Amino acid sequence: MVAPPPSWYNHRVNPNLLSAFPVVCPVCRKSDDDGLHLHTVEPEGPGHLLCVGCGFAFPLIDGIPLLAKDLGGLVRSNGLALLDGAVSASVAATLALAGDDDDAWQKMLEGLSTWGLSHWGDVAEPRAVFGFREFFDHLTRRAMHPVENAVELGCGFGRGLAALSLGAERVVGVDISVAALKRARRLLAGEAQELPVRVAGRHYDVARLSPQDRCENVLLLAADALDPPLPPGIFERVVSLNLLDTIPRPRALLGVMDGLCAPGGELIVASPFCWQTGIVDEGERIGDRDPADALMGLLESGTGLSGPYTIEESFDLHWTLRRDARQDLGYSVHWIRARKV
Repeated sequence: MVAPPPSWYNHRVNPNLLSAFPVVCPVCRKSDDDGLHLHTVEPEGPGHLLCVGCGFAFPLIDGIPLLAKDLGGLVRSNGLALLDGAVSASVAATLALAGDDDDAWQKMLEGLSTWGLSHWGDVAEPRAVFGFREFFDHLTRRAMHPVENAVELGCGFGRGLAALSLGAERVVGVDISVAALKRARRLLAGEAQELPVRVAGRHYDVARLSPQDRCENVLLLAADALDPPLPPGIFERVVSLNLLDTIPRPRALLGVMDGLCAPGGELIVASPFCWQTGIVDEGERIGDRDPADALMGLLESGTGLSGPYTIEESFDLHWTLRRDARQDLGYSVHWIRARKV
């Protein structure tokens, strides 16, 4: 049992969620002949969580716990994003003009603009294309079949979590991008946010995102989707959207999702299968000409998983990413929903 967090913690992470989802230390977690050994992390002062087993300290940044076995790697992968929010969106846009197209600040702002508008374009001013709409609509329909616990791996700016929260008592969102999670936390709390929006090259305007609802049942964790700091087998709905082809080992992701999924629970996997050298390991690519069919075959056979799944939905969705004022990228994404037998 996790002890009640101190009062300062209530302003950073919902304490009821911390008790509902005992966050697992990724450093000392192990499996051996005696079974699975897990220790929880608990609040330790205003800026840290501490493992009750090994004593490893994990930082909180702007209310987001950083929970990775390779904490240094997570910090390096985020770089300047850890400081994002220290300046206004308009100042961030001005700083972009001082760099070049390949510097870290520019890359960070480009990602915030592209993914932020994809998730929240319908509540942006000026209004933008809501590229995530079809995913949001289908997740909202699943809310008609409520579950107790849901998790999304690769949650980004959190619009999928907003939909999942409509049909779950508790939801966890895991992503490696601290900058995205910072904004997701505030947007899910119903707080308006300013977002730098790319117009052309290194020139940015500022959009205002004004969410219409509050989601108080969502816990956000900065962590590796292939090593989430969560106990196994407690989620009746496990989701990953457009993540499978952006990580080195997509087959390992399926194994992680399977491990999190409760008996009789469902997996929702969606991907455009845009394999790219340097991102996805060559031997990890799923299928040849028809990755969607191959993925369904893996799920139905239970290959590399704890057992087989029954495919309950399989169809294509449209997804749009806005690069700048003159460039939208459109994808045909295959959505699969499978039930654990």
